[in-house]
Amino acid sequence: MIEARLGPDGGLTFQPVDLARYGRPTGFKTVAVGVGKEEYRLTLVQHHLRDANRSGQDGTEFPHCLVNMAVWRRDPFDLRLLPWYRTEADALERFRPHAPDPEPDACAASFGGGVQIELRRESKSRWLMWEVRAGRRLRRADFASPSLRHAQATAVAWYGPEMSEWTALKEGRRPRIAADRGGHRHGDE
Repeated sequence: MIEARLGPDGGLTFQPVDLARYGRPTGFKTVAVGVGKEEYRLTLVQHHLRDANRSGQDGTEFPHCLVNMAVWRRDPFDLRLLPWYRTEADALERFRPHAPDPEPDACAASFGGGVQIELRRESKSRWLMWEVRAGRRLRRADFASPSLRHAQATAVAWYGPEMSEWTALKEGRRPRIAADRGGHRHGDE
């Protein structure tokens, strides 16, 4: 293996590398990162290096790092290029799956032309869209979505970019839905 170093004069120097100075990782705990085809595995290792890494972390104080061992075995690299961790728990916490934030039951955003769009979950199974214009709220009878993200993307496609971020609406009075004689539903406050 050849190593390239920046010399004091600013030029590159190429030299053979002693792999022993890169540190040999030892470890047994593996964590999966990513989903589906994007998934790869990192192994929690002790690097046994005593000098500092590129972030200035001391090897004696931060003895752990996460390494893709399949890549490292194929092409060993300097473990000082990786972030180091104080404890195994600190290293694994970085990639521990976190529970997603709960979705609100209703949210709203403002759009151009003085339009506000409200998205409200109905029966935990679908999202309905309400258009608020000049204080009047009308349900979009041509829209329902099983996904909040899809409903938000549809609102942007139909009304243009948001003028404000989507914010959760406080639980309160929900819009009433009235039906005319023909069975068509209309929003009514």
